[in-house]
Amino acid sequence: MNKKAASVPLMIFEVIAVVAVIVLIFSIANSLSSSETVQKTKLVEDIALSVNALVGVPGEAQMEYPSQIGPFSLILSSESISIPPAEGTKDLPLTRKFRLPQDYQAITEDGVLENPQKICLSKKGQTITLRGCANE
Repeated sequence: MNKKAASVPLMIFEVIAVVAVIVLIFSIANSLSSSETVQKTKLVEDIALSVNALVGVPGEAQMEYPSQIGPFSLILSSESISIPPAEGTKDLPLTRKFRLPQDYQAITEDGVLENPQKICLSKKGQTITLRGCANE
């Protein structure tokens, strides 16, 4: 039997197997990167950074978060921003802690901001408020 002829089908099989593994890895990575947990993590990180940015702005200021939020509820306090788990799920709350300067406070306008389409952060004096914005 010719060894060269036997190795060609084996080489073709190896190439197909490697391509299949690469496609599988990319599809798994893509599905994980677009998951809800990643969206929540990005959202709380962005809001925490926005609160810190508003602290550094002199006087009064207002900012609108540039993208839609999704079906999440938000709670802003002087120590953290958190997304509580949706009712009926086993998800854990997602929280990002931050520090405000002395005498500053951060609040959510109605205690909990539930399923907003858009959110706004405003600074008046030493209070930073999270509230829903009207779609424009």
